[in-house]
Amino acid sequence: DKYLGSHQARSPKQFSPKQYISIATSPHRASTQDREDELLERLRLSEQEKDLIHAELLEIQNAHRNEAELHSQTRQQMQTLQMETQQKATEQSQQDETLAVRISDCMQRLFVAEEAKANLERHKSLLQYDLQQYYHMHSA
Repeated sequence: DKYLGSHQARSPKQFSPKQYISIATSPHRASTQDREDELLERLRLSEQEKDLIHAELLEIQNAHRNEAELHSQTRQQMQTLQMETQQKATEQSQQDETLAVRISDCMQRLFVAEEAKANLERHKSLLQYDLQQYYHMHSA
């Protein structure tokens, strides 16, 4: 019985065993009332199935929305990190430039100081020579 079989697969506990025997053995199949009951039960099951499908669809939509929100937050965090990284790199570059200028300035001042020291040493040597000449002339 194809009709009964498809219904059994859908809802095995719909009828009592006595009703199944009655439907299966009846030469005219089920009575009008049984058929009406069966159709109402199938309609009720279809409504339940529709409600379950609707609930599952809402669940999927919520999960999709949550995923999209998480993706958006992750993108924002990455952009923020990129901006912070760029800013720190710029600051580091500026600090490096400042240090390079200061080092260059210090090296130049050191060179000038060494030149001045060398000039002072030459001047000191000349003064010592002059002083020796002075003592040499006046001691004779």
